Amino acid sequence: MSNTASVVRTTDDPLVEAAGTLLRQLVIATGAESVVVCGAGLVGFVAEALRENGRGRVVECEGGSGVAVPPGPVDLLVLGGAPERFLPVLRVMEPRMLPGAVVVACGVPEPPERAADFLAYVRASGSGYVSQPLAPDGGLEMAVRSA
Repeated sequence: MSNTASVVRTTDDPLVEAAGTLLRQLVIATGAESVVVCGAGLVGFVAEALRENGRGRVVECEGGSGVAVPPGPVDLLVLGGAPERFLPVLRVMEPRMLPGAVVVACGVPEPPERAADFLAYVRASGSGYVSQPLAPDGGLEMAVRSA
């Protein structure tokens, strides 16, 4: 094991930097092996963390109409881009998400009503998620699949 830190690309955007650091932490801490990143521009952070773990794959899907669904379980789902797409993408991925899978939504409060259906869904009692905003003024939401 090396004591040297990995070099990860940095950006001038504090939200992207914070989200990237959070994603690296989650990949490393959970041992995620299958990560789907949709429209968040954070693939580099995730890929670096997967390299640090020595295993895993990242599937990137962009803002088009289709969503790439990887075979097997999805350990971490990163949502970015248009908040109106968060819930439809989540619903496509849910059959692949086991309990403990993590969802990170970036750019939630821009404005919050654009993500209202997604937030209502993951925050609802009995939804199968335990969800909480992170850095409320920073626009991150993290949900963990509990059932």
